[in-house]
Amino acid sequence: MQADRSRDLTRTTFQLLALGALIASTFWILRPFLVALTWATMIAVATWPLLLQAQAWLGGRRSLAVALLTITFSLGAGRATTRNTRGLTRSVIALMVPPLPAPSRPSKMIATLRPSCTTHCWTATSSPCSLRSARS
Repeated sequence: MQADRSRDLTRTTFQLLALGALIASTFWILRPFLVALTWATMIAVATWPLLLQAQAWLGGRRSLAVALLTITFSLGAGRATTRNTRGLTRSVIALMVPPLPAPSRPSKMIATLRPSCTTHCWTATSSPCSLRSARS
């Protein structure tokens, strides 16, 4: 009797651990989409009374009311985004491109460096382009 109870406890513990791992991995996978899902839920809840009014106005046809609201919201969102595209573009560029560094102050000390050697003396006697090789 005691052995069966310990097996049940072990099995229950492993099942709970597996269930916890599945829940954690589900949230890890859905993490990039949680913000979009939250916004979609808020919009659906906020526009539910409007959907019910449109459905009543269209004679109880829900699919037609959903299509009407979807088209209406898509056109409205499209106009809003095309109006604000220029400002959005500037904001994104400002976030992506770091600002230029501050200009440095001019130094009070001016340093002039001389070359360590001069190369004003040269001869080209063995050059293939020399005057002697061209005449002969």
